[in-house]
Formats: sequence, structure tokens, C-alpha cells
Amino acid sequence: MKLVDTLIIKYGSGGDFIEHEIYQIKIDYSKCSQIISVEQGVLHEDNDDFLKSIDGQIVSAIFRGRSRIDGMNIFLISPLQINRQIKLDQIL
Repeated sequence: MKLVDTLIIKYGSGGDFIEHEIYQIKIDYSKCSQIISVEQGVLHEDNDDFLKSIDGQIVSAIFRGRSRIDGMNIFLISPLQINRQIKLDQIL
């Protein structure tokens, strides 16, 4: 699986978020939708597999606003950074 630098995810979680701030969110795969890579601008099955693999993990995410279509929160996440942190946590 080739990881991209940044994914845009729509995430159905409550809360008052401030745009461009970084938050620690616990990934619940059932609340995620429309996974798009910033670099390629399209949906990819590999990215969906990545989100499934981090289900239940707490990750850093940048809040970018709310979707005008369904009101879901939009976050940017970095698969490369997330994998790096998971590996460090396993070692330490």
C-alpha cells in the first residue's frame, strides 16, 4: 500500500472545533466518509484500507471546517506521520 502525505476525511463527530487548529481525534471508521488524497484528488481503496487499519487509534488531525452538504467535520490527516507515531509508540 502506497501512503500519501495527506488525506481529507469527513468525520461525524461532535464538538466545537476551530479552523486550522490541530486536534487529537480517536478514529472510528464507522464515522468516516469520503476519503480523498490531497495529492491525487481522488478516492482510493488503499486510503480506505489505511483508515480501517487505524480504527480506534488516536491521531493528530487539522480541522478545516464543516461540509456544506451534510455538516460533517472535515479534517486533514497524515498517514505517514500516523504510521511513524504508531511505530514509535510500539518501540518505546
